[in-house]
Amino acid sequence: MSVWKDGDEQFTRKSVSRSLISHLSHFPPSSHAFPSHALFPEYKGHRPPTPPSISAAAPRIRHLLRALGIADLAAPGVEADDLIGTLAARGAAAGAAVAIVSPDRDFFQLLGPGVQVLRPPGPHRKTKDNSHTALTVAGLVPYTASDWAAETGGLSPAQAVDVKALQGDPSDNVPGVPGVGAVWAARLVREHGSVEGVLGAAAGISRPGLRAALSSPEGRAQASLAKRLVTINTSLDIPPARLPWDDLAWGAPCPGPAREGARAALAALELVGAAARLDALWATADAVAGVMAAVEGGGGGGGVPSSSPPIAGLMTGAELAAARERKQGEGRA
Repeated sequence: MSVWKDGDEQFTRKSVSRSLISHLSHFPPSSHAFPSHALFPEYKGHRPPTPPSISAAAPRIRHLLRALGIADLAAPGVEADDLIGTLAARGAAAGAAVAIVSPDRDFFQLLGPGVQVLRPPGPHRKTKDNSHTALTVAGLVPYTASDWAAETGGLSPAQAVDVKALQGDPSDNVPGVPGVGAVWAARLVREHGSVEGVLGAAAGISRPGLRAALSSPEGRAQASLAKRLVTINTSLDIPPARLPWDDLAWGAPCPGPAREGARAALAALELVGAAARLDALWATADAVAGVMAAVEGGGGGGGVPSSSPPIAGLMTGAELAAARERKQGEGRA
């Protein structure tokens, strides 16, 4: 599925052409009244207007997503991060493998069993032997809770909000505590557990400048406000976040006009390489559909059904087993 949010233009071009999943909009923050703006009107307020090229491309990309059978979700007045967080939490609770495609470090707080973030490769994302970590098929680097712990000296993903609250985030115009950088933020959270723990122990912090900043009313207020701003809501109760999974599943377009429409949408964006990879995915989906039809039909059939199911690799074993059981139950009835 695709959830539209503010994002990096260069990364968006890559994600569309490589993984066929887009998560940007670059829509100006002033166009929505997010809850975070009520807490802090300057939140993301320094960002420039949407580039005209992005505004022009957004409808075409959404058309492409629909043609490819990818659910496109939007909720006016709601932070996209909160929608992504809620869907990720739902997926993890259901036993699904969740991958969030984004370069945004905000999503590290969502990491955990079944949840990873896929990020563009870079020189700072290397293993201990100085080689790049394994890339996904889409050319992205998987980042997990173990990676976060290794980067921060053992912190949990939930503590990512505490680190960010203390150091602030210039990209979102989130104020931190003056004088607290990334290194000291991680150290303080390791020692005291959370923003609240750090503030409670402020009087005993050895570094005079940090002690003064964390003890002052202004510093304490900024840290508390920043934590509220950077915490992603994982329990939204709005229709887009509570759609049945079947409504969000990616089913390969059926052979015929639907696939030709998808190819035409890719051609309009000059995504030649993506079209070739998509044809390979469709071939896999057709093969899986044939096998499932044979299994569910007791060995008969084997051709491509009129409606292709989601690719098996995107479903958990339990989901596949449940699907087969439902089919067999329908046959007995």
